[in-house]
Amino acid sequence: MLGEAAAIAILGVFLPSGLPVFPAVLLVPIASALLIIPFLFVVLHIRMRRLAEAMDRVSQGFFDTRLGGRQSKDELGRMHSAFNESLSHIEETFHSMTSRVQELKNAEHEMWNMNSELERRVRERTGQFEAANRELEAFIYSVSHDLRAPLRSIDGFSSALEEEYADVMDVVGRDYLRRVRAACSRMSVLIDDLLKLSRLTQGDLVLGEVNLSKMVGKICQQLRQSDLSRNAEFEIESDVIAVADSRLIQVVLENLLGNAWKYTKHKVQAHIGFGVIRKGEEDCFFVRDNGAGFDMKEADRLFQKFQRLHLESDFEGSGIGLTTVRRIVFRHGGRVWAEGKENEGATFYFTLGPPGSGKA
Repeated sequence: MLGEAAAIAILGVFLPSGLPVFPAVLLVPIASALLIIPFLFVVLHIRMRRLAEAMDRVSQGFFDTRLGGRQSKDELGRMHSAFNESLSHIEETFHSMTSRVQELKNAEHEMWNMNSELERRVRERTGQFEAANRELEAFIYSVSHDLRAPLRSIDGFSSALEEEYADVMDVVGRDYLRRVRAACSRMSVLIDDLLKLSRLTQGDLVLGEVNLSKMVGKICQQLRQSDLSRNAEFEIESDVIAVADSRLIQVVLENLLGNAWKYTKHKVQAHIGFGVIRKGEEDCFFVRDNGAGFDMKEADRLFQKFQRLHLESDFEGSGIGLTTVRRIVFRHGGRVWAEGKENEGATFYFTLGPPGSGKA
């Protein structure tokens, strides 16, 4: 402990002159406090500086930073302990996030590789499909062209035989020749339809707004002119607009309306309608008739090549028309289907890709 004389000397340094003299019993504690306070200030300054340096390192991303040394039990010591504990949690969270980020990067890289491989395969398959399609079109064209010559010969000789030797043939022979010529004519129609079907895959779509109502009106007028004896009523919804290739969509409507005209020929009063309805998010165009109809069990066969649900003796046709319709609709990104009932008519629906077309 400081002596009384030493305490007076210390106080003489810190206290200005002229102040009253403290009692001797207070001199020693006051002098001790004056000596300890600067030391405590230095210690506090050092510890705060270490804390500031540690926080600066943390801000730079060094989450493994810790305040070392023995931690006191005062407020500053508890703050240092809390700081170290927080850094431990932060470091653990950082490592967990880093690991998760790496996993996501690995997954992204794997996904990128898979997408690249998928795109490569798609390009490869697309190239193969296009090559096969070109070969098929060339084959169909070649076969169709090569078939025409023998068909012309068969039809020509049959015609000559019928004209020049009709008097030496009986009724059965002349009927056989008539059947041969009819078969040649039907074969020629099939060849033409096959060529038309193959050409539908060629060229790009030229899309634009098409007034289907006006197009249907012209087609119906042509159908009426083809047989003025028919008693037919056409119901056409006005201002039906679609975004389509006008050339191809006319083929669709000609086939559907032609079928409706054909399959209502035995009706005393034929009814043929055209319009558009909304189903969900799609505009569905339709052609409806009250003709022969069909059994819904056979609906899947309607759009297959050369498939017919009625006898040719009842209704003529090659079985290519609805296949053509389906291919054109698919090229537009749409779909086509039919509903019907035997002897009560049929309705054919089709869409043309994304919604947005319909009534103007």
